[in-house]
Amino acid sequence: MFIASVENETVSNQFQYIIKTFSQIYRIPCQILRQDELQNQADNGLLISYGKKLPTWQGKHIHIYESTFFGEEYLTAKSLPCTPLPRYNDLPVLYLGGEGKEPFINRKGNLIETNIDLIASSFFMLTRYEEVVNHVPTILDEHERFPAIASIAYQENFLHRPIVNEYFEILWYCIKELVPYIEKKSLWRDKDFALCLTHDVDAVQKYKPLSEALTIGGLLLKQHSPKKAATRFVDNILVALRKKNDPFDTFDMILNLEQRYDATSTFFFMTEPDFSGGYCLDEPKVRQTINKVSAAGAEIGLHAGYYSYNNQENINRQKGNLTKILQHGNFGCRQHYLRWKTPDTWRIQEECGIIYDTTLCFADHEGFRAGICHPFQPFDIKENRILNLWEIPLTIMDGSLFNYRKLSPIEGLSTIESYIETVKKLQGLLVLLWHNSFFDSDIYPGWTDIYEKVLASTVNANGLLTNANNILNHFINSTSR
Repeated sequence: MFIASVENETVSNQFQYIIKTFSQIYRIPCQILRQDELQNQADNGLLISYGKKLPTWQGKHIHIYESTFFGEEYLTAKSLPCTPLPRYNDLPVLYLGGEGKEPFINRKGNLIETNIDLIASSFFMLTRYEEVVNHVPTILDEHERFPAIASIAYQENFLHRPIVNEYFEILWYCIKELVPYIEKKSLWRDKDFALCLTHDVDAVQKYKPLSEALTIGGLLLKQHSPKKAATRFVDNILVALRKKNDPFDTFDMILNLEQRYDATSTFFFMTEPDFSGGYCLDEPKVRQTINKVSAAGAEIGLHAGYYSYNNQENINRQKGNLTKILQHGNFGCRQHYLRWKTPDTWRIQEECGIIYDTTLCFADHEGFRAGICHPFQPFDIKENRILNLWEIPLTIMDGSLFNYRKLSPIEGLSTIESYIETVKKLQGLLVLLWHNSFFDSDIYPGWTDIYEKVLASTVNANGLLTNANNILNHFINSTSR
């Protein structure tokens, strides 16, 4: 156990949040004290203090000098980091404390001091702080999403790095310097890292009579392409006669493939249609598919609709729809189109009783949007509190690689494998989103093979392949052990 203390009581909640998140990953118990309470403690423990001044402590001591981040300009655009960022051994430093012009970590006996403000820098990333204070309509994309290119992580070229984990590694290194016998405990039992497999079911089937009539008509009248229209018409007939599987009905393929690798995944189902498509849960094909997926041992979650990310009534209604089908309400959520508003979406999900979210990734670029490769509890910077749900941060979406980044299948595989290498070094987690429709080989040739190669690469690298709920249970249980 170590003791943690903050000089400025006005940032106590923020400080406790970061220390708690750190201790959850490294499984080290921690006692949070005010600095005026330190005099009542024996000086033989390890103290991690945070503030502008160095408190008196005779025992082992790590002091983090506080920057101006939590000062008068907190929650305004003026508090954003100044770029280009300073670096410490190639590590981008968002906030520096003390009077030092360069980042430093100094040890003098049992005291280690650093002006790398690990607390503010980690808090900035985990809370998606910049998306709140820099939420300007002109920055958002056509779906009102904060794009990767507007983020400091993208602009400073560290979106591919779980920078919060790297900050935490600095703190762990300092602890190891003072307490050499302490060792990391395994998060994933006998596995070195975890890969969470997820599938967003935007459509259960591609061919529906009414929508297909409109599509074929559009190919003839608008695109003037009788060849494409004829091909589409023939496909419809073959599917209707059961001579060919519907291109989006890939559920047997997915389940069989994952079972070969002793893997299980999460399927996020929509519960009602909207302008982007969707479906109702009482459709026979939908019910049949949900039953099939459940019977195979996969997890079912909520794929909350396009208009739900900032609407509690919508999420609550859709959660109720799925609860009736599953006969329980203990499931997680991913927002459709990855539409998101920080911290409002988290707060709405909490109010609706969502167990976990796994939306937090940029649509236009893969990477660590929150700077972390572990599950974490979100913090609402508007209400200044930890929220009662978990974030399992999405890392890579198939559409990001194919549609936005225009990568080939081979380039996509190389990208995913590089992220596997990154999270393995940190006993971390990679969350992969692969739509059931992405297994349509006519539209996405070669990508089904890439998915299987990712499964094989994970097994060969001693990774855990499982669903979101299992990931959370592994993480929470390992933390409590």
